[in-house]
Amino acid sequence: MPAATSAQPDQLASHPPRPHPALLAVAVLFVVAVLARAAFLAWHPPLDQHVYDVADVRSHGPGTWLLMHALVGGPGVALALTGLSVLVGAACPGRGSVLAAVGGVLASLGGLAFCVAVGAEGVAWWYATADGVLPPGAGAAAMAAFAAHPLPVDVPALAGSLAGALGVLLLSLALWRGRVVAWWLAAAPVALAVLTALPVPLPAAAGPALAVVEVVVLLSLGLSALRAASAARALTPAAG
Repeated sequence: MPAATSAQPDQLASHPPRPHPALLAVAVLFVVAVLARAAFLAWHPPLDQHVYDVADVRSHGPGTWLLMHALVGGPGVALALTGLSVLVGAACPGRGSVLAAVGGVLASLGGLAFCVAVGAEGVAWWYATADGVLPPGAGAAAMAAFAAHPLPVDVPALAGSLAGALGVLLLSLALWRGRVVAWWLAAAPVALAVLTALPVPLPAAAGPALAVVEVVVLLSLGLSALRAASAARALTPAAG
């Protein structure tokens, strides 16, 4: 009689399956990236004309502006969306695989576009506002030029944000289709997108509250996908 080559359900209940080391590394990077993205969004000043004001940027610190855009916010968004795409793809090899593939491409490309845009903003703003880099008049003129011609940064940032949001929606549907998460968790990104897009002003406390909920939702989706992928791996017969 051949030896058992896969874990049984009762064994999985008493011994939770271990994820593949590579997938575990992706999950750790995903968690760190989600927190980095949240820190960037919490730190970033309101998106108005003040972001083009030299004095306002200097009040936040040009070095901090560069750090948060080029090394925290941009990479955080890109790695969070790419990590979620990998985890969902591993969790949905059958049901929901098409949604996972399309959503993963959209989310990953959207995160990359956003990363490039905000990274460029951080570098350019630093050059224009840091002491001793450009003459004061030249720095102010550069910021005025950025304000007059924002499309090279705004277009990829906005397009990346929209593609990333649509990708996350499809990834959530893939997890629901693959019976990895409940319908209410799969619907949470849709609800968050609707709330943030409402044309009416929300209470001041709504912004931080929605940001916290968004972090919880993203982490729940990613870690649920990790558990599902690990369980599927444990039930897969070993080769040989």
